[in-house]
Amino acid sequence: MAGVVVFHSALGLRPAIETFAGRLREDGHEVWTPDLFAGSTFDDVDAGVAEVDRLGMEAVLARAAEAVDPLPAEVVYLGISLGCMPAMQLSATRPGARGVVQVQSVVTPEDFDLPGWPEQLPVQLHVSPDDPWQDDVDQLVPSVPDGLLDVHTYPDTQHVFMDDELAVYDPAATERFTAAVLGWLAAR
Repeated sequence: MAGVVVFHSALGLRPAIETFAGRLREDGHEVWTPDLFAGSTFDDVDAGVAEVDRLGMEAVLARAAEAVDPLPAEVVYLGISLGCMPAMQLSATRPGARGVVQVQSVVTPEDFDLPGWPEQLPVQLHVSPDDPWQDDVDQLVPSVPDGLLDVHTYPDTQHVFMDDELAVYDPAATERFTAAVLGWLAAR
């Protein structure tokens, strides 16, 4: 089983993240859920983005690096929306990464001025085609070597559709998302 670090979205470390992490644990994975906002959570993406702006992205990334410092090197990094930034950065710069999962965001090593996709780093991508908070998946595809990219799409869903406390919650898409992540992690 894999060690998995789950980085939350701009909404903070909400109960839905812990529920998802619990599901991964039930499947035998060791899971860590760093709180990059020191307890602050939000019901609105704009409010969460304002918190990121207040803290500064560099501070958020530094908190993520500090949170994983005591953890084993060989982990999978999973980021949800904003969480894709530290997930990608750490998977590309911290030796030992076993994979990266990007959920409702698309981040490349080039976003951090890194030379290219880390050798042999598998990536699973979960995207909602009409999500205004997510970049186009086509920007990531050319940078990933053949055989390392696994893409899942969720038509007719909205940003952070897996949070059961929000109006955008989609239980069927959430179950499909969770099953896809569990299947992918089984190979790590």
